[in-house]
Amino acid sequence: MADLVSFHKALASRSRLRMLSLLANRPLCVNALARSPGISQPAVSQYLNVLKGARLVVGERTGRMVHYRLDSKQAKLGEAFTALLLGQTRRAIHTCRKAAGVAARGRAGQLE
Repeated sequence: MADLVSFHKALASRSRLRMLSLLANRPLCVNALARSPGISQPAVSQYLNVLKGARLVVGERTGRMVHYRLDSKQAKLGEAFTALLLGQTRRAIHTCRKAAGVAARGRAGQLE
């Protein structure tokens, strides 16, 4: 459950989502990420720490540079958990709506 919470917290930022979409195309270093989304290098580093904590990105050292790439296995696992969560949420919403409809009809019958 903690991994799922970390996954969704990591996705709760427009800048981090932008970075993930860039990394989905190809591995990039911090400088390239800072240029593309138009955010500072320190901010990119902070965002990468959050994304690494959620295990959404992996860094690979090449000489002096670290290139980050999307961890597709973890991303697919997160997508599966999200789909499961949304499926359960849809069922819960349907159940609540159904119960609310019964309650509304019950009150309407009492008013007559």
